[in-house]
Formats: sequence, structure tokens, C-alpha cells
Amino acid sequence: MLGKTGVDDMLEGLDGATRLFPIIGDPIIYVQSPQRLTSGFAARGHNGICVPMRVPEGDLAAVMDGLTRTGNVDGLLITMPHKFTAFSYCTTSSERARLFEVG
Repeated sequence: MLGKTGVDDMLEGLDGATRLFPIIGDPIIYVQSPQRLTSGFAARGHNGICVPMRVPEGDLAAVMDGLTRTGNVDGLLITMPHKFTAFSYCTTSSERARLFEVG
């Protein structure tokens, strides 16, 4: 987890060039990866932040459309209940994902 100095450093670097990595799911209150990923970005000097987003099941299409149109979103992390449905929105997929027949 980020300490006070780490948070201050991270916030100092947020600007129009910041890259976004939303994590979407519902519920989302239990995720801990945003802190770890954002700390990792900061430790490597990467101007990025992982942002948790509560997205109810019926809203996935609208959110995916909006995130696809957002120029500074560099990637998504998907958790339940969207893990399998979200695969259909991917423009690329790994051999491993196809092997597990996620889509």
C-alpha cells in the first residue's frame, strides 16, 4: 500500500498524460489490486493509475463503449460478474484466453 509520501508523489504526477487502467466489477469494494498496481506504476516512474469502477451487470455495454472511446485508457482489469462477457469486447486475445474458451 502507498504511504503518505507515495500518495503525495502519485498525486503530484497526475495530469493530462496520466494513463488509466480501470478495474470494473460489481461488487468492487473488496478489490485490492488498484493500490498495488498504482504503487507499481509509481515505483517504475510510469504515469498511470488503476481506478476501481462499480459497473452493474446491465451497464457493461455502455461502460465498455465509453472506455473504448477514452483516449487515455491503456487497459482494463475485469472482475466478476463481467469476466466472461467482457471478452467479447477484446480487440485482441492471447492464446491462453482462447484455450480456456473465455469468449
